[in-house]
Amino acid sequence: MKPIIKFHTLIISITTALIFWGWINLTCLIVKHPYYSVPIAGFVSIGIYRMLVLIIGSILQKWRWFKKQFFGAYYFEGTWVGFFEGNNKKITFFIETFEQELDSIIIRGEAYRADGGYYGNWITEAINFNAKKGTLSYTYNTDAIKNSFINPGIANFIVKRKSHYKPPYQLKGFSSDLFNPNKLIALEEKISNRTDFITDEALAKAKELHKANESYFLTPEN
Repeated sequence: MKPIIKFHTLIISITTALIFWGWINLTCLIVKHPYYSVPIAGFVSIGIYRMLVLIIGSILQKWRWFKKQFFGAYYFEGTWVGFFEGNNKKITFFIETFEQELDSIIIRGEAYRADGGYYGNWITEAINFNAKKGTLSYTYNTDAIKNSFINPGIANFIVKRKSHYKPPYQLKGFSSDLFNPNKLIALEEKISNRTDFITDEALAKAKELHKANESYFLTPEN
């Protein structure tokens, strides 16, 4: 179940239970004033609903463990690191932060060359995650330092999870810029649930990932 649907289902369930409990405890008053009790119950329900949205929404944003458990298979938030092979066959390392709300995800990425030089950055425009198939696709705008323009593109990844109900931990796939349509094959892994990971440490993790997967771009000969 998508987080936004799960969230409102939970709120409605709690609101209904509270109203039902109040209805039972105020039976005498309701019997004496049946016409007044209906609109009052309606206003109280709206008040309780809005209060629960604020309280539980705040808990989700501030308590990372609870958010992870609540989102389950949909939980991407945090810092991801990886690498891709450029058109010149050189390895480029990147860091991505997934900023996640109930009904949206924003991915912000920045890439660095093997010598530490800055390569460019990107930010997502539209994201689609299919939890059943385990696929993630999105469009993005990238600003490479060598370009004099903002380059839109698309990305498609296979999501790796320990089970269908567990959060993703690895992405395998490719991206392709509109004005440079060659596929940039990439591998990335999540290193933290936080989005404020230190850049140098994240880059070191990206290099470790590449070292452990140096044969990733090799394909068997026919």
